[in-house]
Amino acid sequence: MSYRNVKFRTLSKLLEKHGFTLRTIKGSHRLFTHDQTKTTVMLPEHGAEVKPAFVAATARTLDAKGILDREKFDDELSAVSHNGKSRAAS
Repeated sequence: MSYRNVKFRTLSKLLEKHGFTLRTIKGSHRLFTHDQTKTTVMLPEHGAEVKPAFVAATARTLDAKGILDREKFDDELSAVSHNGKSRAAS
């Protein structure tokens, strides 16, 4: 799956769906934490879309921590983005 054109709002909704909480906002950076696994994900909000490298890093982190495997991440990212105004290119 290509991670181009993923909206910040789409990715943050996906994180929140899987137990992440927005903890800190410092400038344009948002820090999400997952209390059960002590996992943190930092996402910069520089416009509406998240750079593909940050989306890929988020997918790797969630997979490595056992929160959401890559295939399910891709499926859910597509589902979340197609249910709202955000969209992810596939």
